Amino acid sequence: MKQKGGYDVEIGLNVAEYSSMVMGVVPFHKLWAYGLAEISDAAYIETVTKIFAAPQRPYCVTQF
Repeated sequence: MKQKGGYDVEIGLNVAEYSSMVMGVVPFHKLWAYGLAEISDAAYIETVTKIFAAPQRPYCVTQF
């Protein structure tokens, strides 16, 4: 991670995990626990998880 600047916390993850998190498929704290995300201060894990929480997980209504 880069040196801390003018912010409280920095997170790092790739675009695939970011997309899954924003869509509500997986919460940030799970990505961090699996080693797929980084955070500069672990005290902010739950805060970041809440910030990126989706109100509803995606679902498919297409008939197969």
